[in-house]
Amino acid sequence: MSETSVNFDIPSYYIEPETTLYRFRRRLTFKSILNFIRRSVKTKNSFTLLEIGSGSGYFLSFMESEFPGASLTSIEYDPRLIPFIRRRVKNVVIHNDNAESFILLPIS
Repeated sequence: MSETSVNFDIPSYYIEPETTLYRFRRRLTFKSILNFIRRSVKTKNSFTLLEIGSGSGYFLSFMESEFPGASLTSIEYDPRLIPFIRRRVKNVVIHNDNAESFILLPIS
């Protein structure tokens, strides 16, 4: 396995303030991917979404609000970020793991 780039000796870069400006910035950042997912799943009531490297859960929280029927799963290496994901996203399965070694099982 290769070395990770997470330095646990410094604060995480993925913890941002919860202000109106940051929420607006994140909405602009996620706009194109949200539109792509909307087009891709427009005929489905529910679907599964896996985010690898969820940071502190901002994208997953947008997904949960836009697609309440979606099944959300997160892989996040940094254990310091897990509480932030749990606080932002109600219905998510979180794996605290390295994406390079994570074994993804087929959906049945």
